[in-house]
Amino acid sequence: MNKASAFTCALLIGATTSLLGAQEPEAVQQESTAPETTAKLGRVVPFDAEQVVLEFERWSGSLRFEEVAKHGTMVEEGQVIARFDTRAMEQRVRETQQRLESMWTRNETAQGRADLADESAQRKLHDSELALQDAREADTNWREFELPHQSKSASMSATRIQHGIDDAADELAQLEAMYTEDELTDATEEIVLQRSRRNLARQQVSAKLAAAMRKFTAEVRWARTTRDSALRVERAEIALDNLRRSLEFDRTDRVIQAMEREQATQKLKNEWEELKADLEHFVIKAPRSGMLLHGGARQYHPDTKAPRFEKYADGYQRRPLFTIANPAGFGVVFHVAEDVFSKLDLEQAATAEIVTNPNVKVSGKISITPSSYAGYGTLGNKTIICVFQFDSQIEGLMPGMGVNVHCTLK
Repeated sequence: MNKASAFTCALLIGATTSLLGAQEPEAVQQESTAPETTAKLGRVVPFDAEQVVLEFERWSGSLRFEEVAKHGTMVEEGQVIARFDTRAMEQRVRETQQRLESMWTRNETAQGRADLADESAQRKLHDSELALQDAREADTNWREFELPHQSKSASMSATRIQHGIDDAADELAQLEAMYTEDELTDATEEIVLQRSRRNLARQQVSAKLAAAMRKFTAEVRWARTTRDSALRVERAEIALDNLRRSLEFDRTDRVIQAMEREQATQKLKNEWEELKADLEHFVIKAPRSGMLLHGGARQYHPDTKAPRFEKYADGYQRRPLFTIANPAGFGVVFHVAEDVFSKLDLEQAATAEIVTNPNVKVSGKISITPSSYAGYGTLGNKTIICVFQFDSQIEGLMPGMGVNVHCTLK
């Protein structure tokens, strides 16, 4: 190796040694730098809890507390935690019961009248059936007995008249023959003959009139009587049919009215029973043992406010009214912006300190709302709901307390 080559190698080795020597302090400095963190204010919320929600079947009036246990009280399962003023509710129950009793009385009266109407309808139907039977019997009697009898009587009467005429003619002929042979005076003869001729003439005229009357009777009166008899039967049949339909309509109306009364009665009875059942909910008992919280668990989230109930305060229904929480099942919920959440190191344990007592520091794990907590939050447009779970139980925690959670950033 010449001198120039040796000098060049020396410079390279020196430069390399100087560069390595310059990097060692920087590496030491990076290892000693603390990881970047961010702090978020959250609230203590119950994870293991059961909510009390009032769902009345009928009552929609006001609810005013007559007695209510204090927030944060430890209660046992079945213990009375609140009572509402029942005066308005009891008055509603009494009024509904009175209306129901009045409806029962009216229903009995209406049913009695319906029974009388049924009996009257049966009597009318029976009378109409008898009227039809009488009309049919009268028509049969006329056609089968009266009309043949009267026709026969008219025929016998015509025969009798004819016989009288014949007898009168024979008598006149005998008188004429006798007076021709007799020696009586002409005046007497003329008187007797004249009387016989007049008698024969009257009988002949009477016979013609009787024959005309018989013809009129047979062709007009008997035909009209036959027609009227048939009409009476037809009208009786129509009347009976109309009556039957009318009575059936009336009976159907009574059945419908009875059903409507029964439905109205059952509806009022259901209202009465539902009100009595609702009245039992005016006394609220704890569904489990634990810490009594006023309001629902969701109302202890950040940016929300839980109620505090006192005597004479108003309650509500269809929303969580109380929450019974397990004191060992508290955690912290806090909101993180989406851009910050992407930088959170969820693998690293986080630390937290209670705002009212910053000397109490705890560690725990951060996660997005788990399935057991899914009911309390969802992904928002700009923020994500996170959960901080303690590694160990902390005494003195109350839902709603503020907690600063220190999270490690990537």
